[in-house]
Amino acid sequence: MMTIRMGYGEELIHQKRASEALLTAPGPPQVWDFYLTEPEIRAMMADPDLLLQEARAALVLLELPSATRLFEKPIELDEDGDLVRLRTR
Repeated sequence: MMTIRMGYGEELIHQKRASEALLTAPGPPQVWDFYLTEPEIRAMMADPDLLLQEARAALVLLELPSATRLFEKPIELDEDGDLVRLRTR
């Protein structure tokens, strides 16, 4: 969901297809529940409100405050598309 929010939905779909082609054994069902299907990715790409709703529900379930902050304020990219360096303490 972070990937979709940052505008990389098409890249996510490409990676998903490549990963699925390489997988030979299914993982634990609770892990696979967090993987989005291509229709789910496309729906969230088309509907920002759906993306926010689903992401917030997942973040609450996972209890990840740092991921919540990151989702609310995504990492910034520079003019070349590279991650902007974060300040250190």
